[in-house]
Amino acid sequence: MFSLPKNWPQGMNIKKIFIFTALAGFLASWQGCLFREDVQELLVLKRIGASQKQISNYLAREDKLFARLLDDIKRGRLRTGIYKRSFIARYGDPVLSKKLPSSAEDIDILLYRYSTKYFTSDKVYAYFDASGKLSHWEYIPYTE
Repeated sequence: MFSLPKNWPQGMNIKKIFIFTALAGFLASWQGCLFREDVQELLVLKRIGASQKQISNYLAREDKLFARLLDDIKRGRLRTGIYKRSFIARYGDPVLSKKLPSSAEDIDILLYRYSTKYFTSDKVYAYFDASGKLSHWEYIPYTE
């Protein structure tokens, strides 16, 4: 039979020790599971943070390119005849792109404005003919 060491505190029996040890092991493993879940949640938050930074960088880039478009219009540097793909390469992705529904020919319209200023931004509509060349544009300054 198993006997306790001589220096063991009185009143402690093996049953109590077993229950305490089992409970401590259970709590340790349960806490470990929580820790793993917490780590997973933290990793998700980290990925979201990185994604938010990418979005922020993209919007800042688009706003910078729109400022370039406004500058080119105001300084008279924007010329008709530029191809649509070259226009997009120079001034970024439009906020909206659609075909003009009531025209006899195929006309594409691209809308440019500051990315997050939905109602308080200057706007530029760029019109491209059927051959994909810029035929004209319309600059609408924001007024309060």
